Amino acid sequence: MHAIRAAAFLRDCVVCRVSVALWLCATVFRCHASLVTFTGNVVADFGVPGAVVYSDPGGGGDVGIPPQAPQGTVSGWDIADVRFAYDQAADTLFIGINTPGIFGDADGDGFPGGTSTWLQSLGGLDRADLGGTEVVALQMDINEDGLLDVVVGVPPGNDIGAFGIFFHTGSGVPAFMFGEAVPGPLPAATCFASPEATAPDLEFSITGFLAIPYVGNPDTDPRGFGFRLYAGSGDDQGIGDDGVPGTGGLVHVTVPEPVGGMWILAAGLMGLSRRRRRCGGERSIR
Repeated sequence: MHAIRAAAFLRDCVVCRVSVALWLCATVFRCHASLVTFTGNVVADFGVPGAVVYSDPGGGGDVGIPPQAPQGTVSGWDIADVRFAYDQAADTLFIGINTPGIFGDADGDGFPGGTSTWLQSLGGLDRADLGGTEVVALQMDINEDGLLDVVVGVPPGNDIGAFGIFFHTGSGVPAFMFGEAVPGPLPAATCFASPEATAPDLEFSITGFLAIPYVGNPDTDPRGFGFRLYAGSGDDQGIGDDGVPGTGGLVHVTVPEPVGGMWILAAGLMGLSRRRRRCGGERSIR
């Protein structure tokens, strides 16, 4: 009889531990899956623990607009700030470019896929889906040796369908900084959507962040990197471009691992360990 009770007790302990472990795994998955959920609204989407924000030194409204534009026009190249969040468990870096208008809407008329009358009169174009000479380029110095390693974005002569991660050529000219595509499957850069009125900001992620190649010195700060961001076009006739930082140099980033799923898992495993001691050591079976 005692042997039967002991076996039943141990069985209940094992079932309990397995059930709790499954719940913990599901909880951790949900935490990581929802670290950043892209909607096209950077301010709302990057309100997560560990997110870092780097503002445009020139502030909003620092992109030049020709006098033919309606008063108050703000170009879609105008950058308010760029935000980063890193999910260590998924090795994914999330990036959001926050703009006061619609990103890529060069003439600021609310229609990123069409050219306004005033811009047409100047011989300019506002192309759809970051096409033609429109460029967005997040240039990254992975090992922070002062040399740019890769560029993430849309190379000129393409559109948002060509969004990806490319080797940096070393050129400071946006049209020539995109080299060959970095081979996959990792790292991989994925863009959320072409910005529009209901989702005005550009958001994208890099899965396999630690797999991004670099040249030169060893990378002593795996979650740190330098960056320079550029956005603009060669077809918009007198409309300026923008970047972070404003002129030259690189911005240093270290993205912390946010408190989340891994802490839940660790706490849960500690609880399971305590329960195992109670089940196996604190109760005597006679």
